[in-house]
Amino acid sequence: MSPEEFIPLSEDNGLIVPIGLGLLYQACKVLKGWHRGRINHLTMAVNISYRQINKDDLVNDLKLALLKYDLPEALLYFNSLNVYLLTISI
Repeated sequence: MSPEEFIPLSEDNGLIVPIGLGLLYQACKVLKGWHRGRINHLTMAVNISYRQINKDDLVNDLKLALLKYDLPEALLYFNSLNVYLLTISI
């Protein structure tokens, strides 16, 4: 299944939120590994779906992931093409 099929299906049935949270933690884990290996100059971008953005506890989820891996927030960037597309289509 392609991302073009998988992502909308996951968003429609609500699975995108737990999937996205798991990927956020995985991204933080990888980033922490890079920094332990002395590759300190790298940052990471994580895609967030519009369903995650509409969750009340998104900011808390982000803080907890960063805290778990002892990462400063400046190392993690977030993208959401969905929000941009929703904004321009209205």
